[in-house]
Amino acid sequence: MELYTNFKVNDHMWRRFVEYYLVGQITTLFTTACIFIFVTLLGQNALVVKIVSTIIATLIQFVVNKAITFKK
Repeated sequence: MELYTNFKVNDHMWRRFVEYYLVGQITTLFTTACIFIFVTLLGQNALVVKIVSTIIATLIQFVVNKAITFKK
């Protein structure tokens, strides 16, 4: 039985898991930093900042995971 992930690789699963987790944590820090800077310091609308920063973080996470974590 072969197990495939989204990017169709199934080797080095532990390393990929750690890399995926770290990328997720980094993008969480990015989102949190954006909220702190734009909402707390600059007084921008919280909902707009959350939506925009989440979209950007998701794109960053996808690109980094595709290029690094799940490269073949």
